[in-house]
Amino acid sequence: MSGMGPEGGMGGMGGMGGMGGMGGMGGMGGGGMAGVTRWYGGYGTPLMTDALIVHRDGIVGTWQGPVANPAQLNVEDVVNLERWEPWVRAAIYNGELLNHLQFSAEPVVQNGPLKVAILWHVGAPAGPQFKASCSPLVRFIRPTPAIFQTQLALVDAYADLREDRGSEILAQMTVPIAFWSSVLNLHPDRTRWTIELIEAALGLAMYAEHRFKHALACRRPMEYSPQIQPMILVPGHSSLPSGHSTEAHTAAYVLWKLLKTAQAGSVALWAEQLMRQAARVAINRTIAGLHFPIDSAAGQLLGLTLGEYFVSRCGAAANYDTWQFDGEKYDPAADFDWRQQYDTNADARVLPVPGGFFSLLANQPALSSAVLASLWNNALAEWA
Repeated sequence: MSGMGPEGGMGGMGGMGGMGGMGGMGGMGGGGMAGVTRWYGGYGTPLMTDALIVHRDGIVGTWQGPVANPAQLNVEDVVNLERWEPWVRAAIYNGELLNHLQFSAEPVVQNGPLKVAILWHVGAPAGPQFKASCSPLVRFIRPTPAIFQTQLALVDAYADLREDRGSEILAQMTVPIAFWSSVLNLHPDRTRWTIELIEAALGLAMYAEHRFKHALACRRPMEYSPQIQPMILVPGHSSLPSGHSTEAHTAAYVLWKLLKTAQAGSVALWAEQLMRQAARVAINRTIAGLHFPIDSAAGQLLGLTLGEYFVSRCGAAANYDTWQFDGEKYDPAADFDWRQQYDTNADARVLPVPGGFFSLLANQPALSSAVLASLWNNALAEWA
């Protein structure tokens, strides 16, 4: 969902990888601060700049030197975050997340071809000496070409829904904050910290999805048949995992956990609506002719895993789970069914079945970040 445009660039930290640059949420500046935009008024225009020059000359008088002695701000103090512009905070959140990630590729069997891609969490506790330790966060095994070829029939069948879903598909080429707002009542003034929180989570998702896309290098549906004829421009990166699915499921997970933490009595219907919405965003990309159903399933696994990891890094969960997506075990004739991986009634990931396409690898301790915890707590207060 990157700029989502069509699935590309982040715009500073912005967004969505598959859905496109949130970049301070487009004109909303990191946290969508429309009020700040109004206050800036004419700053930066030739007229205002000239007026300020002339105005100072008329009132400044004789120079008198310093008349204030402001106290030094504390070093590495999260309280200072609120003093910075949203795009500056976005860069800091981005650094907090990406500084603890690493990537590798390996064969399934020794000396075999590379077809496994792994995203690692790098733990580096604060201290005078840097001592890093790595643990896997999520692991992907690339599907075979035969699976994609079989899935092509599903992509063709989904094209019948293009007239019904056309407006949704076009609207979701940019970050779909309006869709989330329709469920949770997000607003750039009332929930600016929540918007910044989601922007940070989407920055993480964008990095991870595109790194896996590059490593796995899976071809798009139209490369298998000239009859697919996508209804919008095919993005300039590979197919699996779906960026829209990754980012939509990351956002759905984080928003639900935020709401549930703030309002302990929240019912599962909120999670149900958010997960349905994430799945619909993902399926719309198959309808458009850009993705296979398996891409959406892979994106869901990545998005949910990143969402859980993000909440853990924010200090809101003690641990996170590491997962594997085995594309070679995905049923070639199977459509994407989001309920295979998440149970909203139990509010939990679905446990894998033996021989299935996804598996739970381990449970890992979190390495919480004071910076991210500050952002989470600010967002949490907006829903209390």
